[in-house]
Amino acid sequence: MVQIKKYRDYKCQFCSTQILKANGDYYIEACHIKAKAGGGKDKLNNILILCPNCHKLFDYGFREKEKNTKDIYSVTLNGGKYKASLK
Repeated sequence: MVQIKKYRDYKCQFCSTQILKANGDYYIEACHIKAKAGGGKDKLNNILILCPNCHKLFDYGFREKEKNTKDIYSVTLNGGKYKASLK
């Protein structure tokens, strides 16, 4: 996961937020598009890098118009449209 976070520049793929910690590192969360419990893998095309707010929105918000291709993930969450690269 650390490699994916670094690859994504520790920036939320939905809102572009970067959270700088007091020690100079960045805080960001990894979110599985397809949950591991449902057979999802720890692979670049199944991981979104999200800030805590977007991660919880993804986990608990009302999802619709979800589209997942090899390169792009898009979804409408609670009426807001989000799109992220999976490359």
